[in-house]
Amino acid sequence: MMKTILTAVCLLLTSMTASYSFGIVKQFTPNNVKSIRVNINDGASDGCWTNLMEVKRYAEDKLELAGYRIWKKSNYDAADRDSYYLSITVTSQRKNYCYGSVAFQIYRTHWIDDVYGHFEVGSGGSVFIGQDNANQIVLRYLGLFFNELPK
Repeated sequence: MMKTILTAVCLLLTSMTASYSFGIVKQFTPNNVKSIRVNINDGASDGCWTNLMEVKRYAEDKLELAGYRIWKKSNYDAADRDSYYLSITVTSQRKNYCYGSVAFQIYRTHWIDDVYGHFEVGSGGSVFIGQDNANQIVLRYLGLFFNELPK
């Protein structure tokens, strides 16, 4: 119980002092990217995020309009070494209202000396509290994140 209260207070204070933070490296341009795949990570419960497919389509459309090639193959193992991923993650729960976090990450998987890792070129996120659900917040922050794409 105390952990839940502490988490809620921290989210409230954070949401009042910092709205969001996003960044994408300037070299992340369509000419430097073979393809990109959009992944949705649903960590929301109790109906706090219900428009997952709308968010995925919105992200793919925005990337295509910016000139990026979308990788839509269903076989994850077939990913090209030069392909990137856009990960959209929402973690949320309901206590009379929804609160939680939204996070975005653009990365490419990489092996160096038998060590597997992520090469990150963009990231950002925010927290929210007091919402019926995260649907519009995710779309709004995703739009702001895409505003950071190099022109």
